[in-house]
Amino acid sequence: MTETFWDRLPRPVLGLAPMDGVTDHACRHVQKKFGRPAVIYTEFVAVERLDIGDAGMMKDFLYDENQRPIIAQIYGHTPDRFRRMAVMLCELGFDGIDINMGCPAASIVHRGSGAGLIRSPSLAQAIVKATQAGVAAWQQGATLRDDADAPAHLVAQVEARGDLPAGSRRGGPSP
Repeated sequence: MTETFWDRLPRPVLGLAPMDGVTDHACRHVQKKFGRPAVIYTEFVAVERLDIGDAGMMKDFLYDENQRPIIAQIYGHTPDRFRRMAVMLCELGFDGIDINMGCPAASIVHRGSGAGLIRSPSLAQAIVKATQAGVAAWQQGATLRDDADAPAHLVAQVEARGDLPAGSRRGGPSP
């Protein structure tokens, strides 16, 4: 099995949990500068935002190289959306993908997402497999542009962030 960034982190791994509405780009910058956690997470982002073409979603996935390793946290309840989002997150150069299965907020749980997935273990498994399939597709060369249903303005935004270091382009995150 290939080594991942997890294997290179000091033990025990110290990371700061993502908090919706709090751990944005500026907060992560401060965390990394002063707290120096081994790993940082984005706020959680609904996979449905990709399907509806929410341009504001890209702001939630903004990071700089000083924040590495950085993991994108996503949530939802539709496996195919996780696959599509995984391809995009890989293309954006994230070091990992975290599937939120623990958010207890009633509005999230009610939709069958976050902690609501505990009621549907087979759906949770399908989401993990779909995310892994997205990572594998990206490792084989897939991009968001290849997805006929991807909103053109999001494809353009992802491609505009193509100034990522070469090492972050392939190899893939650890879902």
